[in-house]
Amino acid sequence: MVKWIFIFMTIQGGIGMLIFLAGLQNVPQELYDASKIDGARPLQTLFSVTLPMLTPYTLFNLLTSLIGAFQYFAGPMLMTGGGPAGGSTFYAQLIYENAFKYFKMGHAAALAWILFVICVLIVVSVFRSRGTVQGGGFFVGMRGSRLIQHTIAYLLIALFLAVALMPLGWMFSAAFKTLEQMRITIPIQWIPNPVTLQNFVDGWGERDWLLNLRNTLMLAVFVGVPTMISCTLAAYAFARMKFRGNELLMLLNISLMLIPDMVTMVPRYVMMARMSWIGTWLPAVVPSMLALNPAMVFVLRQFFRAVPNELSDAARIDGCNELGIYWRIVLPLAKPILALQIVLITSWPWNDLLFPLLYLKERSMQTLTLAMMGFIGTRGDTRWGQMMAMSVLISLPMMGLAYYGQRYFTEGFTLSGIKG
Repeated sequence: MVKWIFIFMTIQGGIGMLIFLAGLQNVPQELYDASKIDGARPLQTLFSVTLPMLTPYTLFNLLTSLIGAFQYFAGPMLMTGGGPAGGSTFYAQLIYENAFKYFKMGHAAALAWILFVICVLIVVSVFRSRGTVQGGGFFVGMRGSRLIQHTIAYLLIALFLAVALMPLGWMFSAAFKTLEQMRITIPIQWIPNPVTLQNFVDGWGERDWLLNLRNTLMLAVFVGVPTMISCTLAAYAFARMKFRGNELLMLLNISLMLIPDMVTMVPRYVMMARMSWIGTWLPAVVPSMLALNPAMVFVLRQFFRAVPNELSDAARIDGCNELGIYWRIVLPLAKPILALQIVLITSWPWNDLLFPLLYLKERSMQTLTLAMMGFIGTRGDTRWGQMMAMSVLISLPMMGLAYYGQRYFTEGFTLSGIKG
């Protein structure tokens, strides 16, 4: 269990850090100045000023991490298949196996309802305890050298970065190793000796990777374009237009954010199967046209509400309708948050295994994640070298996209107003 916690931390840690960084940029500098005037030390400022101001971001990270843990599927499915003897089976995989391996749709639906109740209880508990989350003065009486405090802070940051980057480093290292070098030894051999490119040659010859890349890009386009159009329109309506039931519908949208996808996996699949959409792109395209991304609608709505009403009023005086205001005024001002959402949507097909596993089983439609499953053996004969080599190649586009969009990340989260 410890290793799965470690793996989940490396997955969730990056986005959590970005959210906290955006929150730190929203903390008024005047509070830090007043803290210095009062003679507070760095740790005193952290626990008395910073952490209380980050409470909304902490709750957001806590909820998304808890719900994400219940949806964790790809890691155990790829590495262990739930074994040995079900010892590494997570809840999401349990629902999947009951529905699509043993065809016990009723059992899977019951498990999904239990998961829904658990998530509701978690959300209620977190928000009930919100008022008790205080920065406190636990460290007010602490005495110590400023150098020691800074050293501890930098050591903690270095430790977290080491934990987060260790899997990435092992992937790059193993891609250039021979099979003998990949055997786990103490200490771990991080630098390959000798360096080999045979893993890349063998891995590339296993499958038609260009076809898998095309399918992944098609999935990104089929999901991304209608999602951006529908979610921006819905968010604009919630933020800038007054109509009966606005707040109620927005509350329902927020509640959808707190329901894991695994809760609706079985009924959604049954609906798609009855419409004969399995093995087509329609399960990706049609839901994306219906603004079924509540998190994006919420984030965009928070930003659109911050756009000054004077700009809209001036446009109306000039004869511009709501659609024109949306297209000519609001969207151009929303470039940072839109860029962030585009990066997040584009990265989804590179990371998701469950959707293509359910709906895109045809070999001609398989994405990169499904193609990677071909390296996993059923009797301990997994080809780790080829898998790591192709993982390096598959990761390069996302690394380039992340490098290009890094300046939009914190700006987008800051402007989205999670605390609002």
